[in-house]
Amino acid sequence: MATPSLATGPTAALPLEARSQRLVSLDAFRGATIAGMILVNNPGSWQSVYAPLRHADWHGVTPTDWVFPFFLFIVGVAIPFSQAKRHAPTGRMIGVILRRTAILFGLGLLLASVPYNSTSGILSPGTLRIPGVLQRIAICYMVVATLALFVRWRAMAWIGVAVLAAYTGMMLWGGDLSREGNLAHQIDLAVFGKHGYGAYNDPEGLLSTLGSIGTVICGWMVGTWLRQPDRSAGEKIAAVMAFGVIGTCLGIVLHYAVIPMNKQIWTASFTIYTAGLGCLGLGVSYWVIDILGYRRWATPLVAMGMNAITIFVLAGIVGRLMAIPMFSGTRPSGEAIRFGLKTYLYDRLFVPAFSSPFNASLAWAIAFVAGFTLLALAMHRAKIYLKV
Repeated sequence: MATPSLATGPTAALPLEARSQRLVSLDAFRGATIAGMILVNNPGSWQSVYAPLRHADWHGVTPTDWVFPFFLFIVGVAIPFSQAKRHAPTGRMIGVILRRTAILFGLGLLLASVPYNSTSGILSPGTLRIPGVLQRIAICYMVVATLALFVRWRAMAWIGVAVLAAYTGMMLWGGDLSREGNLAHQIDLAVFGKHGYGAYNDPEGLLSTLGSIGTVICGWMVGTWLRQPDRSAGEKIAAVMAFGVIGTCLGIVLHYAVIPMNKQIWTASFTIYTAGLGCLGLGVSYWVIDILGYRRWATPLVAMGMNAITIFVLAGIVGRLMAIPMFSGTRPSGEAIRFGLKTYLYDRLFVPAFSSPFNASLAWAIAFVAGFTLLALAMHRAKIYLKV
C-alpha cells in the first residue's frame, strides 16, 4: 500500500489536491453518530434503559460505548479533507487549528455550565466539571491536526503505535485496572479534584486522552487514504474494510491478551477495536452512498452531520434546561416534590402510552432525537451550516 504524504516544511502549503472531495457518506456517518449520542444521553428515565443503551459498567463494551469513539474517528477522517480544502500555508493552518480548538473547548465548558438544578453547572462553581466530550474532541483534534501538518502517513502510524504502547505501559505498571486504583483515575483526582464527572474516574480525563488521540490518528489515516486521487473507489473501500476487519479482530485479541477494553479509561484495545468498527461503518456508508449513489434515504443523517456540533450542543442545553425543577407535586407517599418540564411531559404523555417503562423511556429518547433531526433538516433546507 502506498503511503500518502503531507507537507513537512513549516511554511509549505499542503500538497494535496485543492479540489474538495466532500464525502456524503462521511456526513451521513457523522449524523448517525450524533443521533446515537443524543439517543443514549436522553432516556425518559435512567432507571429504565435497555442494556445495549447503557455504557459498560467497567471492563467490556456495549453498542453505546461505540458512539463517542465513532465521532472521534470521524473527526480524524475529516482532517485531511478540511486541510486540503483550505490549501493554506502551515503557519496559517496552525492558527485555524488553535481557533477551532478554543471554540470547541469553550463550547464544552458552556455546556457544563448550564444548570439542571440548584447545585449544578455555573450555580456550583466549586464542582463545575472541567473535562467533557467537546473538551476531549478539542484536544484530540488539536494534536492530530497539528501533527498532520508535519508528518507523513507512515510516520503518523508509528506515532499512533507509540502513543498507545506508552499509554498501555503506564496503565499496566502505574497501578491496577480497577475503578479506584487505575493511574488515570489517580491523576484526574490529583488535577481536577471535585471538578470531574463524579466520585470516581472521569470518562474524559487527562491520561485517558492518549487513547482517544489514537482513535483520531486511526481516522486521519483512513481519511488520508480516501483522499488519494490515484486510487479507484474499489481500492479505497477494499482497504477501509480490510482495516476494519483487522482492527476489530486485533482489538479483541488485545482485550484478552494484554489489556481489557474499557471506554471509561479508553484502553488501547478499546481504541483499536472501535476504530476497526468505525472503518466498517464508514466503509458500508461509503459503498452505499458514494459508490452506489443511494443518497436520498440518508438526507436526515446528512443534515445532522453537516451541523453536528450545533445539534449536539443544542440537544445538551435543551436536555439540561428541561430538567430544571419548575413544577410542584407530591409523591404517592404525600411528600412534596419539584420537577422539571421533562418529567412533566414524560409522566403525562409517554408513561401512560406504554405498558413497559423501558419502552416508554426509549420512546422519549427517540422523540428527542426526532425533534433535533427535524431542526437539522430545516437548517439543511435553509442552507444554514454553523461551522466551528
